[in-house]
Amino acid sequence: MYFLRWVGCLSVLAICYAQLIQVTDENFNELMKGGDEWLLEFYAPWCHHCQLFENSYRALDHQLKSGHKQVRLGQVDTEANPFLAARFFISRLPTLAHIKDKQGNRTRQGSWWC
Repeated sequence: MYFLRWVGCLSVLAICYAQLIQVTDENFNELMKGGDEWLLEFYAPWCHHCQLFENSYRALDHQLKSGHKQVRLGQVDTEANPFLAARFFISRLPTLAHIKDKQGNRTRQGSWWC
């Protein structure tokens, strides 16, 4: 019985965290065509501060989804997508970029909040 509760909790968590979208060099233009408001996290798999920030970013995704906000959250792996990182002039990780009306602005850069 206890095992079934764990399985149920894990499946609920998986559904809750499934909204984060992996943004790549290839799908960026297609995703931005809709005119939605976006918050992008630029990260690298080896970055310790990015790993610390990931739980907070996922919690934000959950709060936005439960509050029915019209902001979409995405993640950009700078190692796998160097052209997209260069497009936003990413020099420190993690970095958040806010995109509204197809205009991008860096909101925070570096690891000062960790």
